[in-house]
Amino acid sequence: MNSGILGIHDVRLIILTRFPVPGQAKTRLIPLLGPEGAADLQKRMTEYTVKEASRIGCALQIRYTGGTASQMRDWLGDEYDYAPQGEGTLGERMARAVAEVFEEGIQKVLLVGCDCPDNRCENMLRAINMLDRVACVIGPAADGGYYLIGLREPRWDLFRHIEW
Repeated sequence: MNSGILGIHDVRLIILTRFPVPGQAKTRLIPLLGPEGAADLQKRMTEYTVKEASRIGCALQIRYTGGTASQMRDWLGDEYDYAPQGEGTLGERMARAVAEVFEEGIQKVLLVGCDCPDNRCENMLRAINMLDRVACVIGPAADGGYYLIGLREPRWDLFRHIEW
């Protein structure tokens, strides 16, 4: 495990991302950036999020699509746990990731995407600390969604009936 700001052992931070394959990453931005530019944006945003998250010092799991565990390790390093996101809607994939971590006995889960460049280490750490007092923390995004969700127990209802 990385040495970070704190030695947090009861927390798992999950990052959802995609392996940056041109034409398959950030597809809504391809008309503006082109396939390579969109993939490069995905790459940079993921690297930034992993760098910020790894500063915290808790166990970090990277849930990915569009690549293999070997490709992810070659890209981001061996020090993280990698798991495929699997099938289903974004909500189903997030709910499954959270549930699997709680099944391991972890007490707090923080789930973040890579689409928010303002999601710095301090934001994530603040959310983790808030879980000492509340059961759920949500970091709202300007578009009406959220960039972060922290939980102390599985909450399937938070991932259902949402148009992702």
